[in-house]
Amino acid sequence: MTRLRDKDIDALLELVRGSYSLLDVSEFRRGILKLVQKAVPCQIVAYNELEPDTGRALALFEPAEEMIFEDAGALLARVGHSNPLITHYAETRDGRAYKISDFLTQEKLHQTPLWQEALGPLGVEYQMAFALPSQPSVLIGITLNDGDRDFGERDRELLNLARPQLAQAYRNAQIQTEARIRLAALDRGLEAVGQAAIMLRGDGRIRAASSHAERMLTASFGSRAGSQGRLPAELETWVGMRRAQGHEQALVPLITGAGGERMLVRFVARRSRGESDVLLLEHDPDPLSVQSLRALGLTPRESEVLRLAAEGATTATIGTELSISTATTRKHFENLYRKLGVRSRAAAVATAWAGAETRTILEATDQEQV
Repeated sequence: MTRLRDKDIDALLELVRGSYSLLDVSEFRRGILKLVQKAVPCQIVAYNELEPDTGRALALFEPAEEMIFEDAGALLARVGHSNPLITHYAETRDGRAYKISDFLTQEKLHQTPLWQEALGPLGVEYQMAFALPSQPSVLIGITLNDGDRDFGERDRELLNLARPQLAQAYRNAQIQTEARIRLAALDRGLEAVGQAAIMLRGDGRIRAASSHAERMLTASFGSRAGSQGRLPAELETWVGMRRAQGHEQALVPLITGAGGERMLVRFVARRSRGESDVLLLEHDPDPLSVQSLRALGLTPRESEVLRLAAEGATTATIGTELSISTATTRKHFENLYRKLGVRSRAAAVATAWAGAETRTILEATDQEQV
């Protein structure tokens, strides 16, 4: 592991802090490029999304004037197969930072459609990229490109440390976007199937709730749930905890039901004074399935361990549930920490939620598709 200097740590913290201030999907896609380029200076930074099954792609550049291609998304879809960083991630789901020079010599690179049609016209000889955790339906990558120098181990280490936080910041932007859509519908008095939102007052009481949210509270907690403007005690306590916690845990939802119908609850903190904190409610869709966690590059057993950890099970309980020793359970944690690029159970759970729920990000609401 490369030892980062104080100024590198400052750059890392600025990158992470800045990413959490991007509270909209479109804003995140554009804003993250400038933040990454400031942390790791280079000629061009690009944000890429690729749907392997459909061939749809999105490509954004910083500086924007470097976008010399008429249809960069189509170009990405056409030549992406010859990028060893994309093929490595597609095969392994290992989204840590890698350089093209880890896989190809300059001579071999120049023989690829990637260089001949994309990198060469841009004057790029060196590329490093990392991926944000997601489901197989989409690949989300950020590439750093330069024509004069290859990237160093300091650059790789900094990006690998930032990556789990950037994944959570991206998911946070998605949730914030969804919350604004639901609240806009609530303000207009509209009710869509499955759209459940609750606006909270500063003291944690209910300011407003969609009729669907009221029905879900009743189904899960009984007929008195939400009476006198109060949340059920379990939700009230949980909201208090979420308000006191930082970004990492704020993204982890609550799965509850108190003996009734299970549901998943998300806390969305207000963006500014005058706004309300929001709860988003959904029928429990079981997003942390073993299959969804395996898509993050984990083995079946590692996925089972992380799933149980996300439900609050202790190491001993996980071992008993899976009929393995405590030492083996800890070894699985070590392995999945390494694959997810994290160093704690809390960070692993937060990253798991972020990645397991990112299934498609070329949303119909986006206006940036190219």
